[in-house]
Amino acid sequence: MRIFKTFDELSKIDKKFLLQANETKELSLAEDKKVGAIIGNHVNGNLVSLGYNKMFDDLGFQTCEDSNGESLPYVIHAEESAVMEFLKQNKQKTNNIQNLTVYCSYAPCINCCKYIAHLGIRRIVFDDKHAFKFDNIENSPMEFLDLMKFKVIEVIETL
Repeated sequence: MRIFKTFDELSKIDKKFLLQANETKELSLAEDKKVGAIIGNHVNGNLVSLGYNKMFDDLGFQTCEDSNGESLPYVIHAEESAVMEFLKQNKQKTNNIQNLTVYCSYAPCINCCKYIAHLGIRRIVFDDKHAFKFDNIENSPMEFLDLMKFKVIEVIETL
């Protein structure tokens, strides 16, 4: 289910976490597209995990794009980073997975949607979208989220 809302129509907790996702993206060393993601409890307001697009530390460099400005294939996406941090902290044992939401400063790609779904989270709030990659067309992230019965809240005004 996809819902369109303005920022002002969001709950206080959704606003807080979406703003934090947009602040977290500034930690990224990407030149072009900085992305932040937060996993938070939309019921009690607890922050569970955060992530941003970055490179693996062991690569020895943190450049996310090639010389043409294209994203390198081994960039860790913000949503992936948040999910992995969540798992590292052993919080997968939480009893209230249904109360968790992934907040993204950018619409998640299909692979990130699969990571989120595998974790058991079924709610996403995002601020910006990449229409040709996200919209509800065959094999799109939105089609997958619909099939998985996600609640998707797209904020229709950018922060």
